[in-house]
Amino acid sequence: MTESAYVLEGEFHVTPQGGDKVVIKAGDFVVFPKGLKSQWEVVKTLKKHYKHS
Repeated sequence: MTESAYVLEGEFHVTPQGGDKVVIKAGDFVVFPKGLKSQWEVVKTLKKHYKHS
């Protein structure tokens, strides 16, 4: 399932398998496609609105 999220507060780093680290923070809108393999590191407490589809 795909996740779409708007980050309200916080910061996290996502490293897709075989890819480079991406920094995501408050104010960012992100889409994680179905089947994405990644590692997350929450740097600051995270608050987000999200939808799975």
